[in-house]
Amino acid sequence: MTILFKSSRTKKVLSNERLIKKYHGAYAKSLMNRLVELRAVSNLSLISHEPPPRKHRLKGEFDGCWAVDVSRNHRLIFKPCVEQEGYKEGAINCIVILKIEDYH
Repeated sequence: MTILFKSSRTKKVLSNERLIKKYHGAYAKSLMNRLVELRAVSNLSLISHEPPPRKHRLKGEFDGCWAVDVSRNHRLIFKPCVEQEGYKEGAINCIVILKIEDYH
């Protein structure tokens, strides 16, 4: 899957293992695993709804976005590159990573 980033800072941090460890130390390994899984699949439907990634759709402030678990509380939040009404997971082959956040 193609992965884009909301900001150049997010791209810089998430493209460098050393920076991932610096900024996301406690859950850096899990974050790197989620990024590898996202890059390896051809579309979003191939990411599991079951743990450890536990892909899920978001509502409210992040309506239209998706998330995968990176720790017990932190999520990697992303949205499809193309906003379409009624799109299916199998059609999403490009995502934009917005942030890593504890939105609970």
